Amino acid sequence: MDFNKDYYRVLGLKVKATAAEVKAAYRSQAKKFHPDLHPNDPDCESRIKEINEAWEVLGNGEQRFIYDTFKEAERAEANKVPPVQEPVKPKPGQRTSTRKQWAAREKKYYLSGELVMKFRGIQDEFLTVDVLKEVVYNLKPTDVRAHIKQDDIFYEAMPPHFRARFDGPKINLKVPQPVKATVSGPWGNRHYLLEIKDLVIPTVTVRDVTKDDGDSFGTLSGIFYGYISIVQYVEVESQITEFYGPTGKKDFKTEQGGRYERREYYHADGSTYWSNWAATGPKSTGYTGRRYGYDKRSVKAAGDAGCLSYVFGLLFLIFVLPKLIWIWPVGLLFLLLWLISVKRWSGIFVLVSGFAALLFLFSLFSTYHQKTDQHPVSVVKSLKKRVTKKAVPGSRDTLITHLRSWSDYEGKVYEGKYSVSQSALRAAGRYKQDLAVDAEGEVAYDMMLQKLLSKDKRQLKGLYAMLDRIRDRDKLDRKKFAEMFVSMVQDIPYAIVLPQECDSSLYHDRFISGYLGRTDARCDANQRFGINTPVEFLAGLNGDCDTRTLLIFTVLSHYKYDVALLSSTPYSHSLIGVDLPYEGAAYEGPEGRYVLWETTSKSAPGLLPNDINNLDYWRISLISKP
Repeated sequence: MDFNKDYYRVLGLKVKATAAEVKAAYRSQAKKFHPDLHPNDPDCESRIKEINEAWEVLGNGEQRFIYDTFKEAERAEANKVPPVQEPVKPKPGQRTSTRKQWAAREKKYYLSGELVMKFRGIQDEFLTVDVLKEVVYNLKPTDVRAHIKQDDIFYEAMPPHFRARFDGPKINLKVPQPVKATVSGPWGNRHYLLEIKDLVIPTVTVRDVTKDDGDSFGTLSGIFYGYISIVQYVEVESQITEFYGPTGKKDFKTEQGGRYERREYYHADGSTYWSNWAATGPKSTGYTGRRYGYDKRSVKAAGDAGCLSYVFGLLFLIFVLPKLIWIWPVGLLFLLLWLISVKRWSGIFVLVSGFAALLFLFSLFSTYHQKTDQHPVSVVKSLKKRVTKKAVPGSRDTLITHLRSWSDYEGKVYEGKYSVSQSALRAAGRYKQDLAVDAEGEVAYDMMLQKLLSKDKRQLKGLYAMLDRIRDRDKLDRKKFAEMFVSMVQDIPYAIVLPQECDSSLYHDRFISGYLGRTDARCDANQRFGINTPVEFLAGLNGDCDTRTLLIFTVLSHYKYDVALLSSTPYSHSLIGVDLPYEGAAYEGPEGRYVLWETTSKSAPGLLPNDINNLDYWRISLISKP
């Protein structure tokens, strides 16, 4: 059944045709385009296939019901007229802007098939009743497999017979996820790992039961119903309303003969606050301010100007006057010449005055030049890192510098300092935001990693310089150098990187929801693709598994290591693999042998937690051959 085809048009029927009309139309069309009447005509062969396909759907009552239900919902959605929204005029103190962000969209695929689960039944001595000779077993699944036909997969629209199964009686059977599924179709058999949600099994058959030392072993089977969901991220636009400035409300009061005023202002979130009281008139009873030729506004402006003049005068005395102390004698001479108002001194007076003015201007210029040559430096210190932002002399750029101190797996302590330019950080963010990936699923993920790698690999000169100094100073071989660098990345505190806000209700992943619920959770929100580039990671030190593995892959491939970046969709995780002579867990394939290395915790190469150590669930996303 192909919902994109119009089977009624193929048979020349209307949607409300009766079963007899469908049958008659099929016979007429089949006779008209029969291959015997049109030998060696490829168009007729193609047409008869469409006619047979339309008959298989419309001639079967259940199939036709499913097809009609889907197409009717499709037509209703297409004919739905969106409500006309009047443009909202912003109120004073408000402005509306459009913001683009990535939102998760869930697609559901309903499916049905045969579920076969091998189990081990362990006796529960507590629930067993000896008097009635009843034995209670706890079933532990040992292997779960599903067999699904292509025709039993339905996109988005839930078939009616699925609803009946979900609402009817069912066996309460816990099935471990993900399920090893085999999907059969015209292409043959394909194998997947599926996390089937709302899985129900109306009836269960038990077979091949054997007993061994009190425990039972056997197989459960039955027809299951459920769905799988695929989350895709789409770019959506949302209207953002911001508040600013005064609301227009004023309040006045008279106190001790003076008149005071205050105004109401907006906070950014739309809430309001009142300013402090400010005098708007003189402090005399019954005085209007117009008696002597001026009003309150002129009094207020004059008062403000006077305050500003006092401030400028104080700044001049503190910062400028001490630097001009060497020209005070010239000022005294100027005063002396002023007092001696004799005509013969007039020419000398003009020359000396001009010279003094030039000296004054030169002093101001030198003072300003000394100020501007001092580059602003801000330092934030902690136990393991120091972050410094410093302007680059001769340019408008700024360097972000980190001082890192960490130890490797044998306790050897390393320390180094690297820098990333602010311009490189901005360029990396813009490139990621504008990146176009013309693919879906795992292919899109791999393409995105490759493009981020190609953009940032030449922007890490500061990090390469630090690593070169440590390697040359400590005379590290290739294994020790790799351990030194990977342990540095592992030492950086974990921070989850998300494409939206750090709100657990926006995500369906159990790990994300659990992590965001922790009190010590660190989160970097609104990062496209849910990843930071190597430059962004080095600048902000916010990274989860794929952010870390991308940086390690970039650096080790720069130093000519044979390295691979491995991804796992079932585990939602990322690892680094390196072709070095280590023992332990390793990915082996036609590409080579890569020892697996966890990056989010301080663990040596080849050591993997039990919950991610099934190597069948891993694949290579990036590979670098020196």
